[in-house]
Amino acid sequence: MTDQPPRPTEAPVPVPGSTAAEPVNASALIRNDAGQYLMHLRDHLPGRIWEPGAWSLLGGGREPQDRSLEETVRRELREEAGLDLPVLEPYAVETATGMDGTPVPVAVYSGRWNGDPARLTLTEGVMLHWFAPEVLPRLRLSRSTLDLMLRHAADVRGASGTRPAANSTAAPATPEAPPPLPSVLAVHAHPDDESLFSGGVLAQHAAAGARTAVVTATWAEETHRVAELARALEILGAGPPRPLGYADAKVPESAPGRPRFLDAPLDEAVGAVVAHIRAVRPQVVIAPDPYGGMTGHPDHVHAHRVTALAVRASGLARLYPEAGEPWQPSALYLATHPRSAAEAVGGRMGRRGTPVEALYVSDDAWITTTVDVAPWLPRKLAAILAHRSEVVRGAAPGRIAALSPDDQHRALSTEWYIRQELASRGAADTALRT
Repeated sequence: MTDQPPRPTEAPVPVPGSTAAEPVNASALIRNDAGQYLMHLRDHLPGRIWEPGAWSLLGGGREPQDRSLEETVRRELREEAGLDLPVLEPYAVETATGMDGTPVPVAVYSGRWNGDPARLTLTEGVMLHWFAPEVLPRLRLSRSTLDLMLRHAADVRGASGTRPAANSTAAPATPEAPPPLPSVLAVHAHPDDESLFSGGVLAQHAAAGARTAVVTATWAEETHRVAELARALEILGAGPPRPLGYADAKVPESAPGRPRFLDAPLDEAVGAVVAHIRAVRPQVVIAPDPYGGMTGHPDHVHAHRVTALAVRASGLARLYPEAGEPWQPSALYLATHPRSAAEAVGGRMGRRGTPVEALYVSDDAWITTTVDVAPWLPRKLAAILAHRSEVVRGAAPGRIAALSPDDQHRALSTEWYIRQELASRGAADTALRT
């Protein structure tokens, strides 16, 4: 696939339904028998590729050896994903927008396939995944692609079984879109905690266009761990690092001249988190559970303590007036592990043989929200592995790197949370999507 759809420079190639400039780009609208559509998640490389970090259709630009745009899309499917579909039919011409803002016509071909995208060899982008039509409005994808796919879904559902002409002006039958995902601020103790404990939800919300951000309590801004954190957050789409700059309880050199997070005045630490909450103005905040996230690390416990106070103080005008205008998040989600999953997850994370009673976990009955983050697992995993120094020293990212793909999926494709209400308003539209 080309990084940006090129502007038409070749002789026009007739495509059924085209009405304006003839396209020299082609993409594939692939549907399975369950009515789901195959989507391609592009790399998050702003300024370097077209539609960075967005979901799109597989396809690309015509090359000199292509005798037709159907040959173009077939070649792109083979090169990008090893796909060879028996039937591809012209469906429509989508008008995309290039990086320079110019309209770019793209010939869209429809096809059918019922395979497992996880078994394909993807050579570009992050992942391939099936999505039902009703999920499409929640994804980060171009408006023109969304409209085209919803129109195709309506065509398939139509009693006549025919599709409108590509230049039809009739409005597509659009399924009612679910409420947008809420904005999220995650507060964690160490660089890598954001990816390990809430990387899936952060990637999910960022992919849907929600604002996401991460506050990290320990390690100074100039250290290698914060540089690794910056790369991980770029992968997750969660903005730049927001380090508080305290020292790790067990690594004093993590912030030379600064107190340990545990030793800093509580009022000071709470005020620092309040300032970030008021700056980001998130609808929900994520923090560790009160037990310390399976390991019981004292910094995890303290991150919970500080955040639990900060989410309540941030909405009170008389508290920390120097930290900005008050803002009250609607809910606090505590990232945790249920007892029923602890043994399996702990074993795959290098704690095999540790009795469940020795792990810091939550009773199953306390879990309010279980999120399947499998569609965003490649991003979560890439963010974890971006903490390269932790991989090298054999910490949690290193143990994850050593797992088989199946064990990585079992250990990381689900995230569990305990929701605590902070405001009576907006409970429905601030729920994490399960």
